[in-house]
Amino acid sequence: MPDRGVVGRNILANALGGSWVVVMSLAAIPFQIRILGAEAFGLLGFVASLQIFLTVLDFGLATTVNREIASDVLPDRAFSRDLVSTAGAIYWLIAVVTGIGLASSAHWLAGHWLVLEKMSVGDAAEAIRVMAIWMAFSWPTTLYASVLTGLQRLDVVNALRVATSTLTQGGGIVLLLITRDFQILLWWMTGTALFSLTLHVIVCKRVCAWMSLGLRPSGAVVRRVWRFSLDMNLISVLAIFYTQLDRLLIGRLLPLRMLGYYNTAYSLARGIAIIQGFVNSAVLPALASDYSHGRIAEMRARYAKYAQALVFGIVLPSFVLFFYGGDVLRAWATAEAAEGAHWAPSILAIGFLLNAAMSAPYTLCVATGHTRIPLLVNVVGAPVYGLALYLMIRRWGLDGAAFGWLLLNLYYAFSLLPITQHAILKSGALDWLRRNLLPSAVAGLGIFWLIDWVASQWATRDPAIPWIACALSAGLYLGAGYWVLSSALKRDMKVLAGQFLTEIRALPLRVTK
Repeated sequence: MPDRGVVGRNILANALGGSWVVVMSLAAIPFQIRILGAEAFGLLGFVASLQIFLTVLDFGLATTVNREIASDVLPDRAFSRDLVSTAGAIYWLIAVVTGIGLASSAHWLAGHWLVLEKMSVGDAAEAIRVMAIWMAFSWPTTLYASVLTGLQRLDVVNALRVATSTLTQGGGIVLLLITRDFQILLWWMTGTALFSLTLHVIVCKRVCAWMSLGLRPSGAVVRRVWRFSLDMNLISVLAIFYTQLDRLLIGRLLPLRMLGYYNTAYSLARGIAIIQGFVNSAVLPALASDYSHGRIAEMRARYAKYAQALVFGIVLPSFVLFFYGGDVLRAWATAEAAEGAHWAPSILAIGFLLNAAMSAPYTLCVATGHTRIPLLVNVVGAPVYGLALYLMIRRWGLDGAAFGWLLLNLYYAFSLLPITQHAILKSGALDWLRRNLLPSAVAGLGIFWLIDWVASQWATRDPAIPWIACALSAGLYLGAGYWVLSSALKRDMKVLAGQFLTEIRALPLRVTK
């Protein structure tokens, strides 16, 4: 049974590792957009979206590997070994095929899909070819990270993330400052992707002595996991459609520099989602283990506290960006990016708040094997979302794209949440909202709105006033938000705080265990 100490250690590891990755990414973006320009930065975001779109070829294997390894109770882990060998063969094949495919289509993408203004078609195509190699090296890394996650060794996963992100982003900043060359940055990213893949393989093999690096597909493995894996793949296809269609449509309908502005705002707002990643990836194996061992009461209690804690952590950054997104974007990137993005950061922030809240019922569905619920919800919403997003971008530009993300997550609140609550927990959505979302959200909205209104009445327009108001609102929310949490969750938070202090001293890579 995954005890509270293991889950707490994993959440801490995700928080520390994930925070560092976010910091490095956010530190690199201003250099990239200022030195390279909005068009080149938009091209980086476009290829990143293509990479995410191509993860439909993952066939749901990353989540399947995570869940099956977490649920494997056999002492020799024979099934896990065969599963990794099977998944590895598929991952490496896909890496080669997608890399060659993207490189081959680079000139067509640059000349017929993207709306270029200053960059030549030849330069854009060459950049896409280099990024195709980067994509091929990055692809299999996901598999080995999933193996470690399934074993609940998120301390190791995050140590690797910290090392590789520091090398990639920190080294990239240095190279940009020295060379100011887009191609050199891309080759650096490609080299660090190869290094990251090699490091993951070495560490994974050392932590998992039972694991084989051989690439041998197993028919028995495929027969056992194909249904769950297929459901997860279909869910992933739809999730990618929902999360990346805005960038691809912007790249098609608007100038590439506008995609650069949107990517800047989206990267800032998406930092909110990193918090849910801290918690979700740590809790999913624990929920899966509870469910597979028949500990339903423990699973319900864990889920209740997890959902409330998740919303409490997400509300703060969401309202910071909703009320002060323009100021943050202007200080972090450029005034041009803030002006170009307009209301997008604020709208995206509320969308990500709802998305984080709805990730709790989604995680419960995956952990308990009820994958058909999110699959059907996404299938029903896809055609309406695609058409609505296209029309909103044509009509309102970047603000329309951001508003589409907000409406999508409202749809999840009215569909995924009530269906999940009824099917798995036999309870209602209104009770979930009353216990988990509304207390923290109402406290946050009331505090931030009141302080912002008071600040707006200030006679002098000192540029420091918004920052003072933001800091004051954040401090008051932390106190009020903590006060409305359940007594059980507050007790756990106090216990975990003590454990975290101990874990911080013992967090370095412990692959010898």
